[in-house]
Amino acid sequence: MTPAPKDRDSARQTQIMVIGAYSCVSLIMGGFLGIFLFDWPLSLGYVVLGIPLTGVTFLIAHGIVEVTGVGAAVLYHPGRRSTDEVRRYSRIEAMAVRGETDRAIQAYREAYSTNLSDPEPLLRIAHLTVKDPERREVALGCLRQAAAIPDLPEKTHMYVLRELIERVDEIGTPERAAPILARTAQLHAGTRIGWWAAQELRALKERRILRA
Repeated sequence: MTPAPKDRDSARQTQIMVIGAYSCVSLIMGGFLGIFLFDWPLSLGYVVLGIPLTGVTFLIAHGIVEVTGVGAAVLYHPGRRSTDEVRRYSRIEAMAVRGETDRAIQAYREAYSTNLSDPEPLLRIAHLTVKDPERREVALGCLRQAAAIPDLPEKTHMYVLRELIERVDEIGTPERAAPILARTAQLHAGTRIGWWAAQELRALKERRILRA
């Protein structure tokens, strides 16, 4: 069987790229600030100003993408989203950054109720709740709900399932993903996502045997 192409568009990769881009810009800025402000050589500016500035920027950017799930939206067919929807999500992201988690979750639920074909609000709720032990079931419920949306683009569907597998694995119950993987493999037999789901299900069964 020919291996399925690797999905290079995962939101996690995009988040890493966002963090890396901001960090690189900070390093460059530090070097040139040293030249203009202190008449230092460029290399000295990198060391004295660029590296500390890069570290601070990395921490800030990493915090933002973890809280808001920045980067995930590249998978969710943005061409189908109106300008009003984009602005709405931006406002909700701002709530999350300010620490207004409950308001952000409620706003995402309302956004989903107006467009049941868009998984993004559900996935953003999952990002906001999965780190909280008391809200993990909320996150898993949103991921399962997103995975069940009909006619998802293939890359989006694979991303949702990967998120679900990672999250149930984190809490020590990877077998909870098995029914969804089995259903996906059956419904999408002969396609890339069907092949991928079958492989993940086989790997999950092998892991359970090894643990037994």
